[in-house]
Amino acid sequence: MKDKLTQISDDLNHDIITEKEAKRQLLFLCGVSTRTFRFSGMKHGKKFIREIQAKDRESAIADFELTYPDLTWRFSTDIT
Repeated sequence: MKDKLTQISDDLNHDIITEKEAKRQLLFLCGVSTRTFRFSGMKHGKKFIREIQAKDRESAIADFELTYPDLTWRFSTDIT
């Protein structure tokens, strides 16, 4: 039986999974429990960027909206 790392690599090479899914699986193998998300948008004509660490995107969105209730984000990026 193949080890998990080889399986992820083979799945990625054969287009069974996406690069994003492969990254998620590799992070899980490494024991990474949080990821960093970058939120950006405009407030009074000025651009803002905030980074939030969370276990998943939904948690990061909730944390951003609770921490910065006066800001409205337009884009979010997983920068882990």
